[in-house]
Amino acid sequence: MKNNIHIDKSFTQKHFLLLSGILFMGMLFLASFAAINIDELIHNKYAKEVTNWYVTMGEDQSCLDTPKTNLKYYGQSVDNLAAFVNRVFSIENEYTTRHFIGAAFAFMLLITIGYTAKEISGSYFAGAIALLLAFISPRLIGHAYGNLKDIPFAFGYAFSVLFMIKTIKQLPSPQWKTILYLALGIAFTNSVRIGGLVLFAYFGLFVIVWLLLNYQDYQDVLSQLKFWRGIALKALVLAFVGYFLAFVLWPYALVNPLKNPLESLSVMEHYKISIKQIFEGQVYWSTNLPWYYLPKWLLISIPEIVWIGALAAIVFVLLALSKIDFKKHLNHGIVVFAFLFPLIYVILIHSNLYSGWRQMYFIYAPLVVISALGIRLLLLKLKGLVLYGSILVLVFLAGLPVAHSCEVFPSDYIYFNSFAGGNKNAWSNYEYDYYWHEMKDVAKWLEKNVASDEKPVAIASNFNVIPYLDAENFTHKYVHFYDKISTKWDCAILGVNYVHPYQLKNNTWQQANVVKTFYHKGNPTVIIIKGQDKNAVEGFDSLKKQEFEKAAESLGMALKSDPNDINLRVHLGEAYLALGQFKELDELVFEGQKIHPYYESLKLLIAKKYIRQEMYAEGLNELKSIVEINPRYFSVIPYLVTCYEQTGELGKAEEIKKKYNVDL
Repeated sequence: MKNNIHIDKSFTQKHFLLLSGILFMGMLFLASFAAINIDELIHNKYAKEVTNWYVTMGEDQSCLDTPKTNLKYYGQSVDNLAAFVNRVFSIENEYTTRHFIGAAFAFMLLITIGYTAKEISGSYFAGAIALLLAFISPRLIGHAYGNLKDIPFAFGYAFSVLFMIKTIKQLPSPQWKTILYLALGIAFTNSVRIGGLVLFAYFGLFVIVWLLLNYQDYQDVLSQLKFWRGIALKALVLAFVGYFLAFVLWPYALVNPLKNPLESLSVMEHYKISIKQIFEGQVYWSTNLPWYYLPKWLLISIPEIVWIGALAAIVFVLLALSKIDFKKHLNHGIVVFAFLFPLIYVILIHSNLYSGWRQMYFIYAPLVVISALGIRLLLLKLKGLVLYGSILVLVFLAGLPVAHSCEVFPSDYIYFNSFAGGNKNAWSNYEYDYYWHEMKDVAKWLEKNVASDEKPVAIASNFNVIPYLDAENFTHKYVHFYDKISTKWDCAILGVNYVHPYQLKNNTWQQANVVKTFYHKGNPTVIIIKGQDKNAVEGFDSLKKQEFEKAAESLGMALKSDPNDINLRVHLGEAYLALGQFKELDELVFEGQKIHPYYESLKLLIAKKYIRQEMYAEGLNELKSIVEINPRYFSVIPYLVTCYEQTGELGKAEEIKKKYNVDL
C-alpha cells in the first residue's frame, strides 16, 4: 500500500510516549478539580471497612455483611488501595487521593488502547489515533477520576486482551514473560470484578482458533509431547495466578476462594437491585429495560468520529473480504470479538444495566482500537484534496467532544452526540447527571452564600454535599426530591435526576422558594431552596400524630404556596382521607394529576378512597393501573389482597400473599 501520509512512518515510539506523557500530566492536573460521584460516598466507606478487616486480622467482620449494597461481591481492589493509602499516610482529603489514583488507572487504560492499536497495525501513528480517540471521549474520561470500578476494570480487560494478542503472536512457543503479564492482567481484572473470569475462556478460544488455522504449518511441533507439557505448565501458571492473585485485597473471596468468587459471579450476571431509569422519555426499572438499551446508549453517547472510524474499518474489511488471510489477521478478530461478544452476551441474558452504559466501558477499548485502525486506513487510502478535506472533517468532529468537555468540566461525562440531538434533546429523555457531578458547583455556592459561623446549617438533599464543604457547621439529611417535608432544614438541595420525564417536559417540577437553579448546557440539574414552609412542617408533624384536622389546615396552606409539590399534595390527601372528606380528596388528586399523572402515591389515594367506600371493583382497577405504571410499587400489595378478597378472587389474593409474604 502506498503511504500518502509521511507521518505514519515517521511517527515513532518516542512521539507516542511524548503524547502519552502530555495527556497524563493533563489528567493529573484535572484530577485535583474532579467531582465526587454518588457511588464514591458508598464505596469509600466500604473500602474503609475492608482496611479494618485487614488491620484487625479479620476481627472486624463488617465488610463481610453487606445485605443492602452487595458490596462484598465486588473485588474493588482500586477502591481498597485508595483507602489503604489514605489510612497509611493519614490523608484528610480522601477523595483527592481517589481521584489521583483514578487518573493513573485511566491513563493506563488509554496507553493500553494505544499499544493495542500499534500491536495490530505495527504503526505508532495508529496507536496515537487510538490514544487520542479514547482521551476525547467524554463518557470514558468523565468517569476517569472518581469511578474506581468501571475504569480500572476496563483497563484490566484491555491489558489482558493486549497480552492475549502478544501471546497468540508468539505461539507455538509463547514467552514466560508474556504469559505472566497476561496472568497479572486477568488477576487485576478479577480483583475489580469477578466477571474477569471470562478472560480465561477468551484465551482458550483464541488458542483453539490458532491451532485450527495453523495446524498444518506447525504439525511437527504440535505432535511433540514436549510442546504439550510446556503449554500445560504455562496454562496452569496462568490459571493459578490469574485466579488466586485477584483475591489479595478482597476479603470475601479470601474467606472461601473457591466458593465465594463463583457466587459473586452469579450475583454480578443477574444483579437483583433494580433502579428507576429514564430511557427514550419513559421510566423503566433497570431489570425491565428493552433489549436495545445498550446499543442505543452506545449510539447516542459515543463521539461521531469514533463511529466513523469503526464504519471505515467495516467497509475496508468488506472490500477485502475475499483476500483476507485469517492466519495473519487473527489479532483483528480478537479485538472484534472482545467488543462484540460482551455486547451480544448481556443482551441475550438480559443483564441488569443502569446509569447509561458505564458497567460496559470495558468494551469501549476494543471499539476505539477498531476505529483507530479504520481512520488510519482511510487516511492512507485517500489522496489530494479528498485527503485534506477528510482530515479537516475528522479534526472538526474530534473538536466537538473536546469543546463539550472544556465547557462543562467536571460534568463532562454528561455527553450526547448528534444522533441523540445533543444534550438539549437528551435531557428528560435519558439519564442525565446520574453521577451527580453538578453538586460540586452547588457546594461552592453554598460555602459562599449559606455558610454561617453563628449557627449550624441543616441541609436536606438527595446528594450528600458535606465531603465538598470546608465549613464544619453543615449537617446533612437525605430526602427524596418529592419528599422535602419529611425533615427540618434550612436549605434544600434537590437534583432533578429522578424527576419523572412528564414533569420535566411539561415544566411542572419547579418548587417554590427556589433561590438558585444550576444548569448544564442549558438544562436544569439542581435547585436550591431556602426557607422551609412552617405550615408544611407543622402539617406533616400533625399528620404523624394523627391530628388530621390540624394537618389538613396546615398542609392546605402550604400547598397554596407550593402547588407543584406533589408529595405535599399526597400528605394532604391522607388527611382528607382520614377525615372522610372525599370530595376535597377528588379535587386534590384531579389537580395533582395535571402536575404528575403517573405519581403512584397520588393514584393510591383514590384506590384507598374506593376501599373506604367499599367500592372494591373500582379500587382494584385503580390498583391495577398503578401496577401497570410501576410493577415494583409494593405499597399496593395489601390493598390488592383486600380488593381481590372482596371481589371473590380468592385465588389471586392467596397467590399475592404467598409471593410477597403478606400476613393480613
